[in-house]
Amino acid sequence: GRGPLADSDLHGLIFFYPQSYGFLMYFCSIMKLLQRTISFLKSKDFIFYIIALVALTSMFTAARLELLPGMTAGNLRVGIAAMLTDAVVLLSPYWLCPRRMKGATTAMLWLTGATLTAMMMYARFSGDLVDLRLALSAESYNPLVIRCIPLVTRASDIVAYALPPLAVTAAWTIARRHNNKVIYLPRTLRGLIVVASLLLWPAMNFMLTRSYAKNYKFTTGRTCSPAEARAMRAPGNASSRLEIYAYNGPLSYLANEGANIMRDASAGLSESECAEIEDYFKKKKKVSGSCDTSAGLDSIFRENRKKNLIVVVVESLNARYIGTRLGADSTDVTPVLSRLLADSGTVASLNVIPQVAEGRSSDGQMIIYSGMLPPRQGVAAMLHAGNTFHALPEALGSAESIEIIGESKRVWNHRATNMAFGFNSIADYDDVAAIIPEIEEIGEDRALFSYALRHMKSMQRPFLTVLTTVKMHEPYILSDEWRQEWIDKAYSTGESDKLERDYLQTLNYFDTALGDFLAALDREDLARESVVVIVSDHDAPAKSDFRNGTGIFSPIAFIALNTGVTARLDAYPRGQADVYPTILEIMGREDRHAIGMSMFNTCVRGAFDRYGNYYGQECATSDADSLLSRSRDISALILHGDYFKNREHTVKS
Repeated sequence: GRGPLADSDLHGLIFFYPQSYGFLMYFCSIMKLLQRTISFLKSKDFIFYIIALVALTSMFTAARLELLPGMTAGNLRVGIAAMLTDAVVLLSPYWLCPRRMKGATTAMLWLTGATLTAMMMYARFSGDLVDLRLALSAESYNPLVIRCIPLVTRASDIVAYALPPLAVTAAWTIARRHNNKVIYLPRTLRGLIVVASLLLWPAMNFMLTRSYAKNYKFTTGRTCSPAEARAMRAPGNASSRLEIYAYNGPLSYLANEGANIMRDASAGLSESECAEIEDYFKKKKKVSGSCDTSAGLDSIFRENRKKNLIVVVVESLNARYIGTRLGADSTDVTPVLSRLLADSGTVASLNVIPQVAEGRSSDGQMIIYSGMLPPRQGVAAMLHAGNTFHALPEALGSAESIEIIGESKRVWNHRATNMAFGFNSIADYDDVAAIIPEIEEIGEDRALFSYALRHMKSMQRPFLTVLTTVKMHEPYILSDEWRQEWIDKAYSTGESDKLERDYLQTLNYFDTALGDFLAALDREDLARESVVVIVSDHDAPAKSDFRNGTGIFSPIAFIALNTGVTARLDAYPRGQADVYPTILEIMGREDRHAIGMSMFNTCVRGAFDRYGNYYGQECATSDADSLLSRSRDISALILHGDYFKNREHTVKS
């Protein structure tokens, strides 16, 4: 009944209950911190952070949805949570930045949007994400790349990768104009937020592993343990960068790229790795001695040692389109190739499995020239152009060799790879245009053949000439002068596939140019003394549905003319790596360093593509099966350690 508590009473209370004072002060501190936190959550700094977080998450998720379409609702939720986690980690420095520097977040979002756009464009063309090591190479930016940009650009890219950074920029601009009271969290609390953000990443990876295990059981019907699921989704076990991003997130993708760069910096082979390579070649020699159907042909092939070798590496030649007939008259789109397949002295297979990876055409050229398979990740032409290869010029012992390409030497690092493969010289588009000024009118392939014919007249015999065509490169552009009306007419309906029509137009153009080239070789008396090999560098999308992931896989072609033997070798699918040893066997030369096996050897009855899919039947021997399953890993070791340069120098101490 004395009214409010007097100060003397309070001092007396604290005197008798000193613990009450400590509790009261702690409670007041907590309330003050809570009040400050609530005020901070209402501040423009926090609101701006949330907007930036949502924008970054939306861009990451848009990329994942394109890379991994058709996800279930559960997988979609887990995917969004994973992208959100990566966004939280990437934005964690925001809490440590001075307030005047927080606007730099907008620049980071614009850079991320531009990077994701470029990555998606690359993925739409190549089927995988880009190797970040290539982004630093000037050779990666060339006219061929520029020409393909319109083909892989989508209007949805603006919504997915430009609008989010634009929204963040607008939010920052508005926030700067409304200068509300600046509220800072204590440094300790900001540090705890950063630590919590970083710890969120391993926690989310645990959730992703559980989700992967559930999805694995749903799709395969088999149960896998968390440890097995963690191993299967590990970046090192992924068949592509696309899988790393889709199943692990952008941070894992960046970490994997960093690991690749560090691994390249420490190139070399251990003793056990060298022993593994040597064991592979010993086993390959053993298999080569069995199931070989060319035993009685050795004397014929030895006669080819005196001949020249002309290799025509055809851009994007799908074997299943050779012999295509269109129109009421059933006109053959490839009359020259169809005739060559039926000629005496032709050795051919239209059942070759493409094994190129990210390097596409450059990978195809390396496989054909040297018999090496490209690594699963990275472009060999960029990463291993300084390696030593036992390629065609050395294996054949040609008096003179030249590589003639219908594009710039800058494309796919041709300057360096030409020397690495041991060619005496190289001629590119500019060299051809200087001799054939009408190159634009007649087309690159015709100009290429004309240039080669002039050059071969003066080459020392036996020579090696390799021509790589370009006219059949996507998007299959051909001038009206060379378009065939009957092909356009066959695709004149509204439902017809325009991409396939344009592909067949360029295929017909190449076929006609090839026929004229072979006729010119005959007139110059070069055909009789030369083996001519026509081989695809890789398959290509020739139907619109190919780009949507529903296209049909297409084998590629191998056709060798004037070999002295007539044979079809396509009873079983064979890998692209088998082309090089087959060429050497036809030319009467010994194959000692190729990864593949000659197509005349019937022990091998299938092949793996770059993704690990197997085509064909079980091989005739267990050793042959073992070689196939190990081939890409062995090739990766050889390339990474530059095995052929000097074995002693490749061994780590």
